Amino acid sequence: RHLNSGGFLLIDEAANYGVDDFFVSAKRLARKIFPFLEFEKIPPDDVIFKSFYLKPKVAGRCAVSPYLWGIKKDGRWVIVYCRDDLLGAWARDESGKFLYECSPGGESQRLEAMKLTVNIIMYSLTGTYKQDIIHRKFIERKLKSW
Repeated sequence: RHLNSGGFLLIDEAANYGVDDFFVSAKRLARKIFPFLEFEKIPPDDVIFKSFYLKPKVAGRCAVSPYLWGIKKDGRWVIVYCRDDLLGAWARDESGKFLYECSPGGESQRLEAMKLTVNIIMYSLTGTYKQDIIHRKFIERKLKSW
C-alpha cells in the first residue's frame, strides 16, 4: 500500500551477503508487490543522479556494481536497489570513527556513497522536480562546468 500510494523503498545490500542471492530475494519481493514490473538499470542521466549533487558515482562501502537498479511505476522510481552497501559507508562507532573501509576507492569512494545517499533521499522526498523545465538551464550549465 505504501509504494502504491507514492511511497519509496531503498534496498541497500550489505556486502556481507551473497550478491546474487540478495538480488534474487529483492526481485522476488518486488514481484509480489508489482507482478508486472521488473527491475531495470537506472540510467546515469536519470533525475535521481541530479536531485541534489550532480552526477555522483554509484558507490558504497564496496564497489560491486556501477549501477543502481530500480522499479519504475507511473514515471517514478518506487524501489531503488543498490548492490554496493551505501549505508556501510556511513557507519561509525561510538567515537565517530568509520566502522568500515571503502574498497577499493578509499575516502573518495566514501564521499561518492554519501553524495549518492543524499540524492536518493532527496529524490524520495521530492520526486522528479529537478527534471522540470525551470531547473533545466541551471543543471545544464552546472554539468558543463564539470
